[in-house]
Amino acid sequence: MDKNPVPVITPFDSELCIDFDSFKSHLDFLYTNGIRAFVIGGTTGEGLTLTKDEVGQLMSIAKTYKEVELWACVVSFSKMMDFTHLHQADYLLVMPQFFVRPGQHDVLDFYKLILEKTCQNIVMYNNPVRTGVSIAEMYPELLELSERIIGVKETVFSNLPSIRFWYGDDVAAAEQAGYGLISATANVEPNLSQKISHHICTAEEKNEWLKLAKDMFAFPNPLCIKRRLKEMGVIRNDITRFPISIYK
Repeated sequence: MDKNPVPVITPFDSELCIDFDSFKSHLDFLYTNGIRAFVIGGTTGEGLTLTKDEVGQLMSIAKTYKEVELWACVVSFSKMMDFTHLHQADYLLVMPQFFVRPGQHDVLDFYKLILEKTCQNIVMYNNPVRTGVSIAEMYPELLELSERIIGVKETVFSNLPSIRFWYGDDVAAAEQAGYGLISATANVEPNLSQKISHHICTAEEKNEWLKLAKDMFAFPNPLCIKRRLKEMGVIRNDITRFPISIYK
């Protein structure tokens, strides 16, 4: 399992169709710079706007790279949902689903349903800002559900989890030791993200990473990343399907 899966962006053209050439150009950029795990269709990838067929197409392209782990995101869910479009994935990153504060039994029931409908190993995404509740106190109960729940992407570090975890906070990753990093900033700086994750960066590189992470996520949306990648010549434009912009 790669320590540093990158939640890749999804490029779009002027008609808001997926720009598959830019998507492949971006994966080439990441792969050339040592990334061997791609996360498809998460928040950074505007997964809520993608159809099942589109997710399947993106995953088929990502699957062509040798020795790459493929992570798929569960970004929406209902009891009737099928996961056939995610069959190529090696791992699932399960995004928070609760927009009304749930109880512990709701969280447990949600993961039970995910486990019933999938076969992959699962990494949970704990983002209480989005859900209104932290699952940090439920880790023992969640881990008891199945050996396929293997860890968590964590954005809150008041109490560091005792299970395997990946940082979801690029700034915290530079300051503390964890299992790895699932970094949106790594879309732009894949080499540096690996140094940060392994804590082998120089003081100058650490400062460079912190400045970039803070600059890019002063406005937390995919447009910041796409704009930087367009300036670098990696993708052709910075269009998003979300009605978002950067206000100064």
